[in-house]
Amino acid sequence: MVPPSTALRMPLPIVSAITALTMVTISLASAQESPSWGACAQVDTVVEFRTAECTSVRLPLRYPAGTDSISIGVMRIRAADTAIAQIWFLDGGPGDAGSASLGRLARVLDMPDIDIYTLDHRGVGQSALLRCPEQQAARSSEGHEISREEWAGCIAYISESRPDLDALTAANTAIDLNRLIDAMREPGKRVVLMGVSYGTYLAQRYLQQFPTQPDAVILDGIVPLDWSFAEFDSGLDLTARRVLGRCAEDIECRDRLGADPVQTTTSLLDSLATGHCGGIGLTPQLARLVLGSMLMVDAVPHAFLMGFIHRVQRCAWHDRIAVLHMFREVFSDLAEPPSHSPVLQRHVSMSELWPVDAPDSTTFEEALKRYIMTTEVSASFARTARVWPVYERPSDGENLVRYDGPMLLLHGGFDPTMPIERLRETRDLFGGSHQSFVLFPDAGHVVVNESACAVGVYQSFIRDPEDVLDTACMAMLPTLSLKPTVDQSKSIFGVDDMWGDTVSSLDSLLFVSVFRFSALVIGLAALVAAAFQLWKTRGVVLRSWIKTGAMFLFWVLVSGAVWIGIFIVPLLIRYDLAMVSALTLIVLHVLIGTWFVKRFAVRRLARS
Repeated sequence: MVPPSTALRMPLPIVSAITALTMVTISLASAQESPSWGACAQVDTVVEFRTAECTSVRLPLRYPAGTDSISIGVMRIRAADTAIAQIWFLDGGPGDAGSASLGRLARVLDMPDIDIYTLDHRGVGQSALLRCPEQQAARSSEGHEISREEWAGCIAYISESRPDLDALTAANTAIDLNRLIDAMREPGKRVVLMGVSYGTYLAQRYLQQFPTQPDAVILDGIVPLDWSFAEFDSGLDLTARRVLGRCAEDIECRDRLGADPVQTTTSLLDSLATGHCGGIGLTPQLARLVLGSMLMVDAVPHAFLMGFIHRVQRCAWHDRIAVLHMFREVFSDLAEPPSHSPVLQRHVSMSELWPVDAPDSTTFEEALKRYIMTTEVSASFARTARVWPVYERPSDGENLVRYDGPMLLLHGGFDPTMPIERLRETRDLFGGSHQSFVLFPDAGHVVVNESACAVGVYQSFIRDPEDVLDTACMAMLPTLSLKPTVDQSKSIFGVDDMWGDTVSSLDSLLFVSVFRFSALVIGLAALVAAAFQLWKTRGVVLRSWIKTGAMFLFWVLVSGAVWIGIFIVPLLIRYDLAMVSALTLIVLHVLIGTWFVKRFAVRRLARS
């Protein structure tokens, strides 16, 4: 489940390279017809000498079968050996294409004896991709994503140009999956359905209709059928407070953020509203977005939330450089692949994952002010809820799923999209024979991304869903670490120490004393030289005024270059190179200032 675009974009759980598929198109008029597979065009299709294969299947646009059809993209990676199972993977979003994630998933699972299949569900990837060409053009304000101002034009476009909007539903995708499994399952291979994030919601929609087709089911990062995106912001804030609570239990973290890290963060947000640490452009709203996005990004350990809060609170010169470095490293390359559809995400969400009686956007926007971390998803969705061309909400929308087969449910205790409290009914519903709920207390969203132990639990279940599940590794899981490695600190903040408490005296001398002293002394010298120049001419000669003005303009440009070198260059290059850049500009600063003094003051005094 991935939020729409914000000022800082977020990645999908398990998203790898963009997958453009070269398809062989076939038609499945009945479940007995066999598809014809062809090569895939994208490079991320080889897993340990196993090459992905792709096909395109024509299925009815609307069910029961009608005259119109839709092309559904399908991808598979076959086993290197004799396959024991056929995994059918449902990606998240809504809006993510399974074809973009399958290669990464095959590498993570590391099981050469399984076949892995996926389909691009309706409206994404190679399955009638739903998009707004003008609003998603590269030249548009947010490129592939859609800005707040662009949604009105996008809604008008799809309403006029896409007569299939009513057919791009989760229920129809579930029927597509049923037909594909019927056509492609092979004797002797159990069929295991696997859903992650929104894919777990789609899997439950499928099980409502076809509870006897799969031999086993895996749900990871669970989304209950009665959940909606109206809960997203509040759920993320609840998890954020839970994560910060761990800081109070850690001596080093508590020494920096105090006994109540939540209150410390709240106070920091309030101080940003009055101009604290203004040199890096942080406002309370942007800080909440930064923290919320860090919480959502798998690649950013939770410890760096604490490091960011501590550094912005102190806001020393080296903290500002480290924060700018983090912006560059974490948020500069989070664009979604072209196969992802933010329009389809909004379409499914507004139609069946949004309350019909939800309040207007003002209510959600006001609530944001009470949160300490957010991605503004609920507020963003609320702005388009009342004008979206929704399809008919499924009549069995929140009906209980009846599935008695083997099932593995996995969830993270720090899942930012779905607090564990929200899953009580789901846990009670799937508590039968060979059905296991496994909670990874310190994991985030989609645990197979984060833990070798989770991969081992997956492997145990896939090899024999009716055997006793091997969860022995759970006893050895590490707790949430607030002590990142040196390599992690260098990657996020550009320095060895996440907290920034070990800055060398040499660095301080160069960046503070030298810079500020040279700026002050040479700036005063330039001012004295200019004043002397004007006094000598007494304003009679216009050329002297022009010369003095040009001198000050040039001085402003040089001073600006020094600030750019110290605080902006880390965004363009790296923290360690910013030192060289800043020192070079400081030397230039001093040399030009000295030249000013010699040229305009000393020489004039000599003449007098």
